[in-house]
Amino acid sequence: MSDHYFTVATVQERPSADVLRALADSVGKSERAVASHHIVWKLFGDTAERRRDFLWREHTPGQFYLLSDRPPADNIGLFELQAPKVYAPNVEAGDTFDFEVRVNATIARKKPGEKRGKRADVVMNALHDSMQHSTHDDDRAAVRSSLIDRVAGEWLERQGVTHGFTVRGVSVQGYSVVRLDRGRRNERASLGVLDLKGSLQVDAAEEFLSMLVGGLGRGRAFGCGLMMIRRG
Repeated sequence: MSDHYFTVATVQERPSADVLRALADSVGKSERAVASHHIVWKLFGDTAERRRDFLWREHTPGQFYLLSDRPPADNIGLFELQAPKVYAPNVEAGDTFDFEVRVNATIARKKPGEKRGKRADVVMNALHDSMQHSTHDDDRAAVRSSLIDRVAGEWLERQGVTHGFTVRGVSVQGYSVVRLDRGRRNERASLGVLDLKGSLQVDAAEEFLSMLVGGLGRGRAFGCGLMMIRRG
């Protein structure tokens, strides 16, 4: 595995960073997700053609965990950057870890007559299937609460089959829907975000390491997919 780097980046407490800090501290989760996306890109977007080669997660407002193929570069002095550390976890089959991860968990939802299904948030998809005949908001809220743990756990177990791990236990720490503008088309998209915490066992080290550096699930441009692990 080629070198990767883990860095903690914090927007500085100084006048030149006030605008970015205000964005990072935005009250709304949707606004903060979009603002943070642009803020983090300032550390890696050295050319207009650059493609994303990093994962990130907002730890606290204005502070970000970064996992990248190259060290971040703050060319405009807006961040306090801890010295990047080479990210090379020692992982073998049979190892157990506690984990935390923020994910955009989706499935392919295919309608009759479609060759390919569209991606759908697992929670909203399950809620739709369970509540499509109900018009009561109270019923929807109760069903949503009971569904989240189940569908999140099932989704993570499926990911484990692909990425070389077995889930030993998982709990949902939070769920929210982030609304995103879709540029010049003036459309809105939504991103279901699950915060998961639990424990796992590694079954295939190579597949598991590939997931750690490549990210889990979708929505990686908006702060999802970076799994934090520690030995259980």
